[in-house]
Amino acid sequence: MPLTIKIRAFAKDIHDKYIVPPKTTDFALMFLPTEGLYAEVVQNVALFEELRDKYKITAVGATTLSAFLASLQMGFKTLAIEQRSQEVWDTLRAVKSEFIKFGDTLDKAQKQLQTADKTLTEIVGRRTRAINRTLRGVEELTETNTPLLAELEDTVDE
Repeated sequence: MPLTIKIRAFAKDIHDKYIVPPKTTDFALMFLPTEGLYAEVVQNVALFEELRDKYKITAVGATTLSAFLASLQMGFKTLAIEQRSQEVWDTLRAVKSEFIKFGDTLDKAQKQLQTADKTLTEIVGRRTRAINRTLRGVEELTETNTPLLAELEDTVDE
């Protein structure tokens, strides 16, 4: 079984040299250049599982390499999308929180504006009418007391 021993040695070598998480993935591929060699490794279930479990190595042949790489690429793209999706959700949560604060501040400003408007309405309405009433009373007092004022002036002159 020198083939099995050689495959294990290559798997150990690949594992030791190229699997360095987090700098690399936690697995590697062992390319077997001929379909016959690939078939030998795949048929030996114990060897195939040992490569996968002990050395984190997946054996691939000429026909399976491109399919395996395509599936890995899709997996990495999906992972990237999930990470970006999480960033988007985090941003939306932050925006929602800020929007709630903005709404509260806007409500306070609206209440203050309503209070100011009510105060202005009171000043313009009630206070103006009260001042006008008082001034009308002064005019009426002046008109009704004109003869009395003339008599008072005459008395002062004498």
